[in-house]
Amino acid sequence: MNRLPDERQAGIADYAEHHTLRETLDWLRADGVKSSSAALSNWLAGYGLSRRFERNETVVKRAIDELRRSGIKPEEAEAAGQYFFNALAMDEADANVWSITHSIEHGKAKLELDKRKVAVAERRQAMLEKKAKQAEQAEQITKSDLTSEQKAARMREVFGIA
Repeated sequence: MNRLPDERQAGIADYAEHHTLRETLDWLRADGVKSSSAALSNWLAGYGLSRRFERNETVVKRAIDELRRSGIKPEEAEAAGQYFFNALAMDEADANVWSITHSIEHGKAKLELDKRKVAVAERRQAMLEKKAKQAEQAEQITKSDLTSEQKAARMREVFGIA
């Protein structure tokens, strides 16, 4: 049913709201759409959930836009929006919606932590590469024919010592 046009899907959901599952199946079959009770039931549950997500998302986006216009930081507006979205899910006593949004937020937090770890690893790598280059230059300086004073001056230059 997910392959049907949006208008047709909305029509099926509307029909199913006022008819039994059996009546809805018969109505679909008369129109050439084949489905089982389990498949239709699952589709209706998923369709209803996705519509609810869309409605809640619209409300939350409006609230976030208002918060941003009020001058609070974008990340604070996003956090408030997530809080509001979670509250809607809990208010509707929909543990599944809350669980899904909680999992998404947990995933975002983990992704952010992973990004920070990568940034730290990249900085560490750059620092190690810089130190390796300095060590190579220092070795070349010690093996050079420069005077001790010239070597010392050159070493200070390589290591950024004033």
